[in-house]
Amino acid sequence: MSGVLPNRLASLLPPERFQMQPEQLVPYVLRSIPGLELVELRDSHLCCGSAGAYNIDPPEIAGSLGRKKAQAVMETGGQLLVSGNIGCLNQTHLHLAKLGSKLQVRRTMQLLREAYARCRS
Repeated sequence: MSGVLPNRLASLLPPERFQMQPEQLVPYVLRSIPGLELVELRDSHLCCGSAGAYNIDPPEIAGSLGRKKAQAVMETGGQLLVSGNIGCLNQTHLHLAKLGSKLQVRRTMQLLREAYARCRS
């Protein structure tokens, strides 16, 4: 078996979910964690300003996008920001800190590992 995973993980999902797209999988898995409320982010489709070298080449634009993303995160009232994209997580965390937020951040896999450890104990 090669190290490349398919885009659809049909064999890992309940039969009624086998056509789930990758962007639907993470929310589906996160919603299965007991005690977790997944909150939708306003304008979640907009970039955080960290794509590729975006935050290096036009830093003013990247900074503006980062602030907007951080403000949208703060508006949710959430206590934790989770992302599988380390660039987005770092960019948004930087701007959350600049705005005075103490919101915690985790990579998606960190949250899943923590949730799994709680379930096992």
